[in-house]
Amino acid sequence: MKGKTWLICLLMLVSVFHPALGMAATSYQYVNPGTAITIADSSGTVAMTFSNRTAASGQVSAAIDLGAAPRPATYEMKCYISLSGTHTIGATLEYYFSTSSDNTNYDGVVTLNAALASSDKRRNLALVGILAVDQTTNLTTMIASFRNIYLPQRYAALVFWNATAIPTETSTTKHKCILTPTPWQMQAN
Repeated sequence: MKGKTWLICLLMLVSVFHPALGMAATSYQYVNPGTAITIADSSGTVAMTFSNRTAASGQVSAAIDLGAAPRPATYEMKCYISLSGTHTIGATLEYYFSTSSDNTNYDGVVTLNAALASSDKRRNLALVGILAVDQTTNLTTMIASFRNIYLPQRYAALVFWNATAIPTETSTTKHKCILTPTPWQMQAN
């Protein structure tokens, strides 16, 4: 009988404290947004020319220093853009990231803060999102959000490609992308 009492006590302890049995305390995972980085023509944290980008052309931002590790690796980005001319519903604007661990060797061998050398450079970049033209009104800002962007390297550059048949609006205040770190934070309930 003494052996059975020991076994019953052991089984009760295991059932109370073993997480796989659902008896342990649970905790929630919350998103804890960090300080946003604004990539824009003017009034941004990082410079990038979005204004008057012609059809079938691209642009690379200046270097974005995401900080030394440890740091967040997941981000959300919200982009604002306006076109000038006759819109075609469904035409696209593409957003990519080129990354580097040393701020020298960037994916796609892009030149920072300059026009994208060719459309083929996009082949070696990480596509993070496509903004599809969704209205025909000229000079109206369109907005799209891209989530779960994984940027494990310390440095990055945003690359924009205008795949529409018209240029972006000539404005240094309407176009921008806001990159926000979205790390998870564990909390007890």
